[in-house]
Amino acid sequence: MGEISRVLASAARRLFLSELLRGVVLGLCVALGALIVLRVSQQMFGFALEWPRIGWYAALGAAAAGLAWAAFNYPARATVARRVDEGADLREALSTALCVADAPDGWARAVVASASERARTVDVRKAVPIRGPRFWPAPLALGLSFLVVYLALPSWDVLGWKQQAQARVEQAQQVELARQQADEATRTIEEAAAKFDPGRENPDAAPSEPAAPLKTPEEIKLAAVKKLTDLTERLEQVRTGEQGRALDELKDMLRQLKPSGPGPLSEVNQSLAKGDFRKASEDLQQLATKLAAQELSPKQQEQLAEQMKKLAAQLDKLAENQQEMERKLAESGLDKKLAADPDALRKALESATQMSPEQKQQLMQAAKAMKSASSASKSMSQCMNAMASGMRAQGLSQEGMDGLQGMMAQLSKGEMMASDMASLEATLNEAKLSMGRLTQGMPCNSTGLGQCEGGLVANTKPWQAGQPKGGGAGQGGPGTSRGGGNTGTAEDVENWEKRKFHTPTTQGPIIGTMLIEGGEQIKGESQAAFAQAVAAASQASSDAIETNVIPREYQDAVKHYFGRLQAKAGAGAKPSGKPPAEKPAAPAPAPK
Repeated sequence: MGEISRVLASAARRLFLSELLRGVVLGLCVALGALIVLRVSQQMFGFALEWPRIGWYAALGAAAAGLAWAAFNYPARATVARRVDEGADLREALSTALCVADAPDGWARAVVASASERARTVDVRKAVPIRGPRFWPAPLALGLSFLVVYLALPSWDVLGWKQQAQARVEQAQQVELARQQADEATRTIEEAAAKFDPGRENPDAAPSEPAAPLKTPEEIKLAAVKKLTDLTERLEQVRTGEQGRALDELKDMLRQLKPSGPGPLSEVNQSLAKGDFRKASEDLQQLATKLAAQELSPKQQEQLAEQMKKLAAQLDKLAENQQEMERKLAESGLDKKLAADPDALRKALESATQMSPEQKQQLMQAAKAMKSASSASKSMSQCMNAMASGMRAQGLSQEGMDGLQGMMAQLSKGEMMASDMASLEATLNEAKLSMGRLTQGMPCNSTGLGQCEGGLVANTKPWQAGQPKGGGAGQGGPGTSRGGGNTGTAEDVENWEKRKFHTPTTQGPIIGTMLIEGGEQIKGESQAAFAQAVAAASQASSDAIETNVIPREYQDAVKHYFGRLQAKAGAGAKPSGKPPAEKPAAPAPAPK
């Protein structure tokens, strides 16, 4: 029976493969027919389908159907024996042997032995060939038909589903684009608002309820515009707050400076009158270098000292001028004398019932700004007086150096304030441009929008009195309005001059410094300015020696003198601990 079993097993495998081919062909026919029907339905009703994924599923389904068909139709042992008998012309030898294989008589054993002998000569590949079904060209025809239907069948969109699906896709794209524009527009403004107004966010505040999801581009843009409007109002409050008003008051004071006569201080005087703290600091630094190098003649030094005294007198007079604040108090029905005492003014405002809280706040801010500007002007006056008193034939004395350092610190502080305000104004302008771009083309019936269809403004407020010296974003009230007529129209957008550019920080001159907490403070005298003056004077003396300006009999004494100064400056430059760190201020924004 061994040979018979071998032949039957081989024949069974070949019959299984034949049935597998039949099942796969049948599965392909069914799958291609379904694909044709699906494509026709799609073109008629216009619903969306992912054809690559459907194609893979169809192929896998046909293969699974073939396997299932072959497994279901797996031939029995007797059926395989009959197929081998028929294919090899064995005249039922193998079938008969299977029937009598368990019989104990001699005839049965003889039949089995004869069948086994004949099974050795059977070529199973010829007796049971692997054949595909007669309808195997049907999948090819159906595949060609599907290709024609897929490529050439026109779209009818009977129920309008395709158009609706396309509209949904376009809507999703517009929503994503609007979300990107809104995020891009608010990101930089949020960063600026956090920088200029860091105390506004309250981390301990209770979380608000989640807002409803925004579904349309108009809703997303409108939400971004409202957010930008809130951020803009926050920045406007900072700009018109104590620091911004103090800077405006100080510049107004300095504009009243008159020339202090001819002399080396003329450029410093002009820069201060223009409110250009950076240029004034550079001019003063150059003047200090000339003094250290003894490049000024005795006459120029005398003129310089006289100019310093006159400039100090003007600054002191401006610091005492309270006429503007007295006028505001008189208009509000308060005593003019309160202008010189902010604490008394605060108490008077608390008991003033004829004024609104906003008016009280504005008056208090104006008083603080005036006091800050007067204090800065007073400090500059004292520094100028110290420099004038410390003027010596060989340069500035220690008192003069202290006055110079104090003046440089005041100018540095003013430059930093001006740089911050310029950066803030550039951020405000960028926010208005962003709101103009977001609201461009939006219908005027959008809730919360004032001027629209190319304009802005979200949540437009009614007219109210502005600040005469402040820079407002509105279009009404007395004083200077930075918003002016700019409402986001195409003409107005092209007229903006200030833009905030995000440029990488590179090496360059430091425009100002501020002290921050960097560790334990070091007691002692600052040697930085002294070391700079020594270095400049030493270089000037070296040049004078090389060019024989100094006679030979005095050169050794000069070298010894500046050598002692350099040694003293070097020893003083070594700190005994960690000094306070200095933080460079951000550079002013570049104009467009």
